[in-house]
Amino acid sequence: ADNAAQIRLIKGSHIVVPRIEGADDAYILQNDDRRVVFVLPYENDFSLIGTTDTPFAGDPSSVALDLGERDYLLDVVGRFFKVRLDADDIVWSYAGVRPLYDSREDNPSAVTRDYRLQFSNGAGGPPLLSIYGGKITTYRRLAEEAMDKLRPAFLGLAGAWTAGAKLPGGELMGGSFETQVEALGAEYPELGAGYLRALARRHGALAGNLLGDARTTADLGRDVGGGLYEREVAYLKAHEWARRPDDVLWRRSKIGLHLGTEARARAQETLAEML
Repeated sequence: ADNAAQIRLIKGSHIVVPRIEGADDAYILQNDDRRVVFVLPYENDFSLIGTTDTPFAGDPSSVALDLGERDYLLDVVGRFFKVRLDADDIVWSYAGVRPLYDSREDNPSAVTRDYRLQFSNGAGGPPLLSIYGGKITTYRRLAEEAMDKLRPAFLGLAGAWTAGAKLPGGELMGGSFETQVEALGAEYPELGAGYLRALARRHGALAGNLLGDARTTADLGRDVGGGLYEREVAYLKAHEWARRPDDVLWRRSKIGLHLGTEARARAQETLAEML
């Protein structure tokens, strides 16, 4: 109970709308409540708008955009852009809960985004490292500090090494995304430049591992829609822990954005059979 009191749940929600005309760069909007809201180019055809800061209590697995957050984000955009957006323009929304360290601030936006590490290794028990707060933007630094805390209990640990490490798929041929796409095009000329470019965006240097011996579209298996084929679904299931349709359509890709309502429903049914 004492540890639970050190965590404060803060909800953040985003909305996605068709690309705002002229908003082809990233914008930071300074709202009159002293918060900032980002408007970012997203998935070629869309604008991503977020985020909010609201206290949250309840089950984080059920979190979703609420009407107050929706209107807040639409109002901010309306103050800075000529376009007037309304709820019908929202093509997708998502929300998450940040487990932040409780710095006893009244304003949710002022709650620290830093983290606290508490290590104990006494009384002959196993070492215990408790981590409070933090955000995904600082995950690498947090992980290194966590390993430093554990070092006395685990002799022989290597030193920090992640600062220059590439994420899976990041070892691009020639160090360039375009070079990687060109290499895929040379190896898989019958699959189409548009498809290969989208696949490289999702998987980077691992795209070739996914394609394997495929040479034609027929080799990719069933067409789920939006440039997604059965072979990629099988790869995501085997290597990326995809278990449910939403894992594929939204979490491992954003293909759901590029499908209409009926096509999305069909894709959900097809994926349910594949996973």
